[in-house]
Amino acid sequence: MRTFKILLLVLAINFTNFALAEIPNPLPIDHQQELIQKEVKKLLKKPNFGIEKEETVIVKIILSEKNEIVVLSVNSKNENLNRFIKHKLNYKKVPIGISGKYKKYILPVKFKAKK
Repeated sequence: MRTFKILLLVLAINFTNFALAEIPNPLPIDHQQELIQKEVKKLLKKPNFGIEKEETVIVKIILSEKNEIVVLSVNSKNENLNRFIKHKLNYKKVPIGISGKYKKYILPVKFKAKK
């Protein structure tokens, strides 16, 4: 009976070690938001059309289980800008260190006018 208890204890410890090894250490939420905002800014550099006036657009996104950005909405009245943002962001992968799957992010994105 004593051997059985020891064996059971060893199995429980091993199972716990394996289970904890699979859980990634998520970054704090504020840092996640900052990383996602930087990634979005990098992806939206240099629009392929002229922007007449400076505009700040609110982009609502979530991250899929594959760490891909999914655009929920863009609040710009400029259709070219809407299409550009959706085309550049939808289903683009973000770094693995970001974990906020299925969390909604609301990001302000500023576009400057080309002169």
